[in-house]
Amino acid sequence: MIEAPSQRLDLSEYYLKNWDNQQAYIQHWQKIQGESLSDVALLVLRVLTSANNEGVSLSQIKQATNKDIFDILEVLDNWFEFLQQQRIEKEVYYSLYHPHFRDWLAKQINNSRYYGSTSPL
Repeated sequence: MIEAPSQRLDLSEYYLKNWDNQQAYIQHWQKIQGESLSDVALLVLRVLTSANNEGVSLSQIKQATNKDIFDILEVLDNWFEFLQQQRIEKEVYYSLYHPHFRDWLAKQINNSRYYGSTSPL
């Protein structure tokens, strides 16, 4: 991994027509799901979609899911392109890249085959 200077761009403060594009959300959702969501991935996604705009720390995700920290990190690494990371004091907080996408995803997992289950059917 290469370390390089980075800048955080918080898109949550902007209304952008693209973020409301249902087709774009569907494509991102398909990438997140892959062939199927694992138990850990689904639990992490539930935590991320219920988080506020500031996000959740790794320790909060671990506490909410009761899963191994390395399994959680693997899921977060796989979803790198969909997440914002913000360091607050000594912890990194994770949030989905835009609040509208977070809300849309929450509806998808609540209305999908994953509802009420921690494993895909």
